[in-house]
Amino acid sequence: LNAEGQWGNYSAIAGQNYIAYVVESNIWYNCGKDIIRRLAGGRFGANAPCDFGFNTYFNGGEDQSASEASYDKSETILTTDPMFADVANADFTLYAGSDQAKYQTGDPRWWIEFDPALGITSVNAEKQYDNNWYNLQGVRVERPTKGIFIHNGKKVVIK
Repeated sequence: LNAEGQWGNYSAIAGQNYIAYVVESNIWYNCGKDIIRRLAGGRFGANAPCDFGFNTYFNGGEDQSASEASYDKSETILTTDPMFADVANADFTLYAGSDQAKYQTGDPRWWIEFDPALGITSVNAEKQYDNNWYNLQGVRVERPTKGIFIHNGKKVVIK
């Protein structure tokens, strides 16, 4: 789906209030940048329902969640690489330690049982914080709103 133009019918769909966008549990991998903007033709209708959740946006081996978060405001974007088993031979089985396996996203044909032990790749004895905000599922949040979040290793309640 790597394209330079819009994916939706820009003049007939984009910006219309009667269009509902439901984009949940997808893995957009090497599909270009600005996936949701291209899907919506660059704009959503003011009253159009937009339901997003647990999507992955990766392009060229890089997480694209920062740019996608301006349209996918679900705060559940998965920012880890799904680490498919063997893309060259069309085996898109998820890595058992990936967030995609944990939340069972993408095509059910490639789901695998989540193994949390595999998600640990190294142990660092020093506590280092990155000053980012995370929801309780460990997904980075650009702009926290009301709720409970993790910031600098501590739970923070925003009312």
